[in-house]
Amino acid sequence: MNSSPKPGDFPIGSLESRAVARMRAEHMRATRKRIEIVSNVQRPHYALPPGTNNSMPHASPWQEMKDGVLMRIIYRPGEWRRVPVESVPVCSGCGTPFRQAERQVSDSVWFEADCMAKHISDVPN
Repeated sequence: MNSSPKPGDFPIGSLESRAVARMRAEHMRATRKRIEIVSNVQRPHYALPPGTNNSMPHASPWQEMKDGVLMRIIYRPGEWRRVPVESVPVCSGCGTPFRQAERQVSDSVWFEADCMAKHISDVPN
């Protein structure tokens, strides 16, 4: 038996009824399955969120899929640099230096943005 309150437990339109309805709706949203695709492939400029560019991390809005799962694409910029590396790329939005990833191809190494949480509010540090 579920003992959590329901909106119907309170008078219609009451503050309590509305508060419980909001809490239940938020809980339903918060517990839905989510898929995030992290990509370093640049998106066309017309699709960029306002105030961003392709040299800083950003995320598309959550989109509901047919099965109710939420999905979005996160863009994490990166650059190849020849070894020896003379300068590390930096994020144009916050100035944070990119971090060197494990990827290396012959005489080049991959650097990727290391400031996702600064630009995307719900990405953990």
